[in-house]
Amino acid sequence: MTQLGFFFDANSCIGCKACVVACKDVHNLPVGYKMRKVVTGEAGGWRIDAASGLPQPVDVFSYSVSYSCMHCDNPACLPKCPKQAISKDAETGVVSIDRGLCIRCGACAKACPWTAPVVVPRIDGKRKTWKCDLCGDLRAAGEEPACVAACSMRCLKVVDMGASVPTEAVRLADAHEPLLADAPDLGPNMVMAVHRERVKHPDVDVRMHSMPEEYVNG
Repeated sequence: MTQLGFFFDANSCIGCKACVVACKDVHNLPVGYKMRKVVTGEAGGWRIDAASGLPQPVDVFSYSVSYSCMHCDNPACLPKCPKQAISKDAETGVVSIDRGLCIRCGACAKACPWTAPVVVPRIDGKRKTWKCDLCGDLRAAGEEPACVAACSMRCLKVVDMGASVPTEAVRLADAHEPLLADAPDLGPNMVMAVHRERVKHPDVDVRMHSMPEEYVNG
């Protein structure tokens, strides 16, 4: 089967969050809830120059990472659903939720290390669970997912993990991205071009710079 996933280029992303807003807009999500998230990290420090007495930067850099559902080979969410409302499409590998079966218990959201499923209250007076399905309706109409279309830097793409991955990309499981949860056993289907400064300074400590509301729902 084809396995679709996201490619993300950390070198091109400017952290504008247009992808986040586009996703919220097309799914009409309420304030405080998001399926796509952008987090920012920073690294490096400062030292006092002996000659001038002035502070000098040492390996200072920052970068952002955009992510949503990983459409995993072995989704942690799928076996946790008591109503079998979550499925992995046999043709595309996309993991989706049947909201007609979903009882909004939140077990899937708790199981996912990237909290991809989002239990949202107050839509039509009901709790509903949403999750990225790569905008299946838009793709069926020959269009790009909302997040991809909104990215002004073109750093987001939908790729066939077996055929169309850019040469500069590495799988998330191999990227050891400090801003994202590390769960290689799930087989996350996201590939990324690792930020150039991380490549140059692989041992530097990258600290999360984003505020919690940028990656926590509710």
